[in-house]
Amino acid sequence: MQNELPLSEREMEILRLAATGASNKEIALTLGISPNTVKVHLRNIFEKIGAASRTEAAAYAIRMGWVEMGDIPADPEEAERAAPEPVSVPQKISQTPGMRLLLIGLGILLTVMFIRRTMTPPAEINSAALTPLPPETGSEQWEALSEMPAERSGMAGVVFENRFYLLGGEGKQGLTAPTWEYTPETQTWASLADKPTPVRYAPAAVLGGQIYLAGGELADGKPVNHLESYNPREDRWESHAPLPENRSQAALAAFEGKLYLFGGWNGMAFSADVYRYDPTADQWELFASLPSARGFASAVVSGNKVLLIGGRNNTTPLDETLAFHPQWVLEGEDPWEQLAPLPQGRFAMGTVELAGNVYLVGGQSYGQVQSILTPLVLHTAENKWAALEAPPLEVGPYLGLLAYENRLHVLGGQTLMQGMTASHQTFQAIYTRLIPLIP
Repeated sequence: MQNELPLSEREMEILRLAATGASNKEIALTLGISPNTVKVHLRNIFEKIGAASRTEAAAYAIRMGWVEMGDIPADPEEAERAAPEPVSVPQKISQTPGMRLLLIGLGILLTVMFIRRTMTPPAEINSAALTPLPPETGSEQWEALSEMPAERSGMAGVVFENRFYLLGGEGKQGLTAPTWEYTPETQTWASLADKPTPVRYAPAAVLGGQIYLAGGELADGKPVNHLESYNPREDRWESHAPLPENRSQAALAAFEGKLYLFGGWNGMAFSADVYRYDPTADQWELFASLPSARGFASAVVSGNKVLLIGGRNNTTPLDETLAFHPQWVLEGEDPWEQLAPLPQGRFAMGTVELAGNVYLVGGQSYGQVQSILTPLVLHTAENKWAALEAPPLEVGPYLGLLAYENRLHVLGGQTLMQGMTASHQTFQAIYTRLIPLIP
């Protein structure tokens, strides 16, 4: 069966160990290779199975049945010491391969991953959404890390090959051109190539090994029509076909080899246009229309659709959660599907998908920045929003929200008390626990 898999024998060994929760160093020690070699193999595994992180790769392997009890490396001597004392059985049975596997299996630990869910009803979310967070509030799920190199807000953020990239945005001295790279393993930041056109409020998406930024807003508030991409492997920027019109505050998603740009501000009004970009042809087309014009919404890919969440029009923050089906457009049908609404309208928030659920942090609800809006999670299988624990540090709009392995990373943004911030907080969304196979 292994010959039919798109992974080499070494990659299968590494994937099996990763599924048990082993670190890169532990995998390297087990296989007699260097941690850097493990990183290279994991990167190749991610590309082959379409995973964005170690957690997704392990979950995918377990779901596909690639990681089985007999595949997980284990020391038979250790397994036998961990197993209960065997009962007296006939000698002939005790020597069978099946019994030996059973004795080994008694010592193997299975990785059980689950999403911590909060059952707060929407009514309670509404009442708490505008309540300032007490300074002493803390949480075992939240952790404050070392700050970013400087304050930054209105930027785009993505995860690419186990590193974070912050692009565009502004600092206290004005628009920010440098691209920032963060390495989670060492918790270090690096300043890389400048974006050719410094802007704020330009959304980003990863497609074909490039990070695309669409449109954005200049320091004087005027939107632009630039489409620029950053190549992290070469630390190089490139320009592409411009947007059909100037646009800032739009939402962007990469889906099935295309970019989709939703709404935004064109300098005169909010737009309801949905544009599609083909990177092969380097060409834009007007593809669909939103149910209503909006800006500062969030777009996130979830399964076979793109979710468009929240946003604002000229007067009101929106509470809509819409599912966009590009294939339905091609079939001549209405591509929009209404999902569970937000407990209250909000815009300029961070939104990411992790392990099948959609997480939302920060944002703004009315004409001014609130102290904090309750973080939320959309349980997609149940089509239901629920509240998460509040972070220890204040979070507002125009932040960066990234998902990496089992955590959310909340970066920068604007706050009521501090203004622009350089804070970096993490929230553990997925827990890995080891339990014996047999109690």
